[in-house]
Amino acid sequence: MVPMSGSSSVALPKARVVQPAPDERRRQPRSFVKFLLGASVLLALGPAMDSYTQSVLAVAFLFGVTAVTVDLLWGYTGILSYAQSAFFGLGAYGVAVAVSQTGAYTVPMALLGAAIGVICAVVTAFIFGALSFHSKANWLYIAVVTFAAPFIFQRAMLSGGTFTGSSSGLAGFSPVALSPLSWYWLCGAFLIVVLVCAYVFTKSDMGTVLRAIRDNETRCRFVGVRVHRIKLYLFAALSVVSALAGVLYALSQNVVAPDIGSFELATQMIIWTAVGGRATLFGPVVAAIGVNWATASLSGDLPFLWQLLLGIVFVVVVMYFPAGAAGMLKPLWQRLLRKSGTQAPTDQVVLRAADKGDNAADKAGGLELDGVVLQYGAVRAVSGLSFQAVPGELVSIVGPNGAGKTSAMHCISDGRKRTSGTVRVSGTDTGNLPPEEVSWLGVGQKFQHASVFSTLTVGEALRVARYSKDRPSLLRRDEELELPQLAIEVLEATDLTDQLRTVAGNLSHGEKQALELALLLATDPSVVLLDEPTAGLSHAERLQLGRIFQQIASEFKRVVILVEHDLEFVRNVSSRIIVMNNGELILDGSVADVVESDVVREIYTGSVEEADE
Repeated sequence: MVPMSGSSSVALPKARVVQPAPDERRRQPRSFVKFLLGASVLLALGPAMDSYTQSVLAVAFLFGVTAVTVDLLWGYTGILSYAQSAFFGLGAYGVAVAVSQTGAYTVPMALLGAAIGVICAVVTAFIFGALSFHSKANWLYIAVVTFAAPFIFQRAMLSGGTFTGSSSGLAGFSPVALSPLSWYWLCGAFLIVVLVCAYVFTKSDMGTVLRAIRDNETRCRFVGVRVHRIKLYLFAALSVVSALAGVLYALSQNVVAPDIGSFELATQMIIWTAVGGRATLFGPVVAAIGVNWATASLSGDLPFLWQLLLGIVFVVVVMYFPAGAAGMLKPLWQRLLRKSGTQAPTDQVVLRAADKGDNAADKAGGLELDGVVLQYGAVRAVSGLSFQAVPGELVSIVGPNGAGKTSAMHCISDGRKRTSGTVRVSGTDTGNLPPEEVSWLGVGQKFQHASVFSTLTVGEALRVARYSKDRPSLLRRDEELELPQLAIEVLEATDLTDQLRTVAGNLSHGEKQALELALLLATDPSVVLLDEPTAGLSHAERLQLGRIFQQIASEFKRVVILVEHDLEFVRNVSSRIIVMNNGELILDGSVADVVESDVVREIYTGSVEEADE
């Protein structure tokens, strides 16, 4: 970062465009298109295969579909789910049970059974999703909860008696008489359709949100992304895809058994995704097809040795090649591109200032705390905190370590943190709302340590921060990025407008601090919470951020609450200072009155006498 000029604001262009050169865009590789062409060639080779190979690959294609769903959950969103095999089994059994129990061996009955199986899968997904996706759940908790799904499915099918066929399963129910080649083409076409849809989805703005959730779920929630809702809907949608794959499996194989929804199959799906490469889509598909084809070829002669070999490969990949086969080949692919003079794909970004007339935060009210208490057991981190702040004020909260400053910030930004008391933002009681809902009311918080999205570019991160204002598309990536004027001023002042296509994880510490500030300002908050924002910065960077903080409060009329230990910095930027000690507010006044008070000197030096010596 470089210091700002002496002016209080930065002159901005109407729009700023960052894009690759035209000749570079024309030479961008289309690796996924090439992969799809390869898949189409594989389908075209079907007639040259024997019927056994066609049947094996048809099933492998369907397992490839389930691998795509696992990759979307685990690779792109960070949700390690073992439930996909249960959804696959529910779709298969829906068809088998409906036709077998009614004796109506017709296509309409098979379609009705398929619909029942899909509905059962969706209901199951919502039940397990509701149990898994909440504020206290991490990836391990979710894995443990979904771990039960295949066990429950398998036990239910085994206990179903003649209704489900018990351990023998059900057979001879398919009303669709197609040749192995026809099933090969149909299952392959279904895989290609799923891959295309998944590719479009992951390249859309919502796909960027998924990667942001994987990178930093906490920051997502504090910029207004309704993480748990997105996870639940994604989980349910992908249960439909897995169930449809199960439907095609049942119809093509004309037999179902409890092991098609077992924990063993769930584990294999995880292995395919890990070995092929998470967050690549085609990597898990290639692994699923390759492993299933090799299993059919080798398991008969080397059943135990093959399973052992597959387990060893999985362990080696997880330990030494976490990016999978696709990740191992990526450096080689990039090297070939460099030698050929072809550039990697880059997205155009158009940065535009939002119309000030649409800026609702300019008309927002202030912040009010009334008797706020935060208690951990017998310890009160915040005790009866009450104060008000109006738009245009920069209120600093100071005090020694353990005074309750950061805890007070959490009570404002997360309604569930408070033990009691009231927080009002622009006159609205935040109640016990989670941070994403408080963000929608107009509160933005910067944490003690820079919290950004490590694998997203600066432009992508800012787009995620606009989630509550510009709803992300499921089908496309918007080239135009519209931000509030105050967010653009931060980007301009810190030269981040020249790094919109830079991966956030590669930024310097100071640039990450500036990006996090821009992220929360992109939500257009009326209340800006800054928790030690200058920690680890140089003197020049501190001066620069100080001017930005003052500008946010005075020029853009926001309420700025700053927690800071440096009294000299606080003196220079604040319009008012609050002093906390042992969780209580002990002083609230002007900068001069507070900084020169005996109370502050006693807190920071130990006694008034020592301070005077």
